[in-house]
Amino acid sequence: MPRKKIMIFKTTIMKRFLVLGAALALLASCSDDDKATTVNMDELVGKAWYPAAVNANGETELYDGHVQCGINLQEDSIEFNSNGTVTEIDVTGCNGSNPVSTTYTADYTVSGRKITISQDENTTVIYTVKTLTETQLVVSYPGDYDGDDDEETITVTYTSVQ
Repeated sequence: MPRKKIMIFKTTIMKRFLVLGAALALLASCSDDDKATTVNMDELVGKAWYPAAVNANGETELYDGHVQCGINLQEDSIEFNSNGTVTEIDVTGCNGSNPVSTTYTADYTVSGRKITISQDENTTVIYTVKTLTETQLVVSYPGDYDGDDDEETITVTYTSVQ
């Protein structure tokens, strides 16, 4: 499968979250956290979340957007900061053994189980948190994942080691 690049602050970024959501969905299990009515900010903020899988149209794809630079695997990630910003690091390649990446920043708000990410007044995506633990984040959102102009529910699974 060819690598699909997704920018969190463009309409194509939804695909990245889809891949991550699917991976997280594969790892998800039932817990009391699934029944929570609000996002636990202590579990969300201050750690890197790495895309693991995306699910759309009933199909799950493992995320394949990470880049090997020398002996080190460079991983795309997102991080929710305590100041209300979210940072996405998109590793696009290597310069020798050094990663080449682009960093994007946007604002986010949390209300109940919804995370709203806004780059500007024209680019806003609302994610529903399905699962949130210390090491797993599963979100879903409506979008056109396959480019057929039909909206489907996209679920992205992220993992964190922190």
